[in-house]
Amino acid sequence: MFRGKKRLYIGLAFIVILVALIGFREIRTPEQGMMAAEMERETKEAVAVQEDPVVNDGLSEQAVERELPDFEEIFAEESLSELREKMKARIGEQRTYLETIVQQTDSDHWLELLETSEWRLFQRSVNELFYRKQVPFELMNDMEKIVVLSRITYVFQEKTALTYLYQLVHDLDVHVNRLTDPPYGVTEAYGSKQKYMEIDQYLQVLARSDSFG
Repeated sequence: MFRGKKRLYIGLAFIVILVALIGFREIRTPEQGMMAAEMERETKEAVAVQEDPVVNDGLSEQAVERELPDFEEIFAEESLSELREKMKARIGEQRTYLETIVQQTDSDHWLELLETSEWRLFQRSVNELFYRKQVPFELMNDMEKIVVLSRITYVFQEKTALTYLYQLVHDLDVHVNRLTDPPYGVTEAYGSKQKYMEIDQYLQVLARSDSFG
C-alpha cells in the first residue's frame, strides 16, 4: 500500500516538473513539434530580412514615394481580366475573414481561430496572391509584410502583428476594389511613408527583442 502511494507521488512529481520545464505549453507529437519549429525558424528569418529597410532620410516624403499605376492598370490587359477580378475578390475575402478575428481579440477566442482550417486557407491565399505575378516592388513589399505578419500572429500570438496584418489587407481592399472606407495609410504601395514605416519599425523591434530571439 505504501509503495503504491510512493509511486503515485513520484509520478505526480515528475508530471509537475515536466509541466514546469515546458512552460505549460501544449504537448505535441514529434511531427507537430517539427512543423512548429520550422515555422518559427522561417518566421524569424523573414523578419530578419525586413529588419533593415533602405530608407534615405535626406529625401522628402513626396520624393521617396512615387505615383504607382492603379491596380486596374497593372492588370489592364484583356488576358488578365479574369485573374484581376479573382485577385480583387480574394483580397476582399481576406479582409472580411480578418475582421472576424480582430473582433475577438478582447477574449482568448481569437487564439482558437488561429488553429482552424480557415486560418490555414487564409495563409495559403496570402502566399499565393501575387506569386509569380508582375507587380510594382512596393506592392510586393506589402505582400511580403502580410506573409510575415501572418506568421508572427500565428507562431507568437502577437496582437500587434494581427492589427497591422488587418490594416494592410484592409487598405489593399480599399484600393483595389475602390471602396469609400477611409484607409489606414499603412501600405507601401498606396499609403504614406510615415504610416508604413510604423510596421517596418515594429518588425525591427520585434526581431531584436529577447522574447523573439
